[in-house]
Amino acid sequence: MKAESMLLDRHFSSREGGRVHLLVLHTTEGAGSLEELRSIFEGEEASSHYGIDAAGRIAQFVRDQDKAWTQCNFNPVCLSAEQVAFAEFSRAHWFRERHAQLEGSAIWLAYGHIQYGVPLRPGKVEGGGIVHDGVVQHSDLGLIGCGHSDCGDGYPEGYVILLARYYIAHHLHPKAPYTLRLVREINNIRQHHGVPLLDNVAVPAIVSR
Repeated sequence: MKAESMLLDRHFSSREGGRVHLLVLHTTEGAGSLEELRSIFEGEEASSHYGIDAAGRIAQFVRDQDKAWTQCNFNPVCLSAEQVAFAEFSRAHWFRERHAQLEGSAIWLAYGHIQYGVPLRPGKVEGGGIVHDGVVQHSDLGLIGCGHSDCGDGYPEGYVILLARYYIAHHLHPKAPYTLRLVREINNIRQHHGVPLLDNVAVPAIVSR
């Protein structure tokens, strides 16, 4: 994963031994660029590990080993990414106008899986605790996770997880039955939304162990 370094000078702290259990997707609800997002983080007592803009560009604001300040009590056990976008976006808008951003988010999820072993599946939080490690949206964390509503009802989380699985599978075994099954499933979704099929696009590089 290629991430530009935009590391913050403040507004982060120690994980105090916490291990990454959740990969948390957010929307910024403002900020027009990664540079503007960094400026906001510098000016407020808030931060996130990564940001992903509309073009799929990824920047790092807080080192993985540190605790970003973005989802309250869950901060010690999460790796977080802020998508420069709005929770009001419809599913159609995400595919039509923000597909490159979805691809960037999938690359980030693949990175989180490879580096920290977080399963590429929907995570589950209940009663303030983690039931299943995995991928969640900020809204899944409830009040104890700051009570936010992002990434919104229209966010295609399942598709982004599928795409992350495909990036890893293609990297390891591009012609394996599992990889080809993912291609078919993803292409069915892409065709429905008018997005170029996987057969016609380059697969991005991901970080391997």
